[in-house]
Amino acid sequence: AKMHRKRLIWSLTNSHMMLVVLGVAIFATYATMTTLSYYISADDIHSTLIGIVINVIPVLIIIGFVTVFILLIVLLPSLALSYFAARRTTRRLQQLTEATTDLRQGNYQAQVKVRGEDEVAALQTNFNMMAHDLERAINDVQNERDNVTKLLQNRRELVASVSHELRTPVATLRGYMESMLNQ
Repeated sequence: AKMHRKRLIWSLTNSHMMLVVLGVAIFATYATMTTLSYYISADDIHSTLIGIVINVIPVLIIIGFVTVFILLIVLLPSLALSYFAARRTTRRLQQLTEATTDLRQGNYQAQVKVRGEDEVAALQTNFNMMAHDLERAINDVQNERDNVTKLLQNRRELVASVSHELRTPVATLRGYMESMLNQ
């Protein structure tokens, strides 16, 4: 389970990092195309080539350095932010997993502390309500079982009492009848 948790953290972090890198790549492409479109003209190809060599290549080198600089500045804080956000989410899911394991093993009082207002919080709230409903249903079933047990015991006692009460008069009548037959 711990390995799966690390995989989820890193897969979420990797997804976020890919978005950051894609954003920086789009910025670099846009800056390069803007620079090239400024210097390229269809009128004079010879002067355009010289203009590209003299003007565009240094600008492209500067754009490359700026892109790397932005990538380093944005990537490290973004990496830390996405890692901690993913870790927070996976911890909440891990707590929910532990609570479901407790519930499965018979601890019907298992609850999860609800944090936030996102989908995981909704899942935690639903789990808590489900565990509460299950605990109440099991208590109701146990109470009914106890009531049925008491009723069966009362029935046995009633049958025993009635049979005892009937045996005495029947035995007395039997005795009278036997004595009458003997006389």
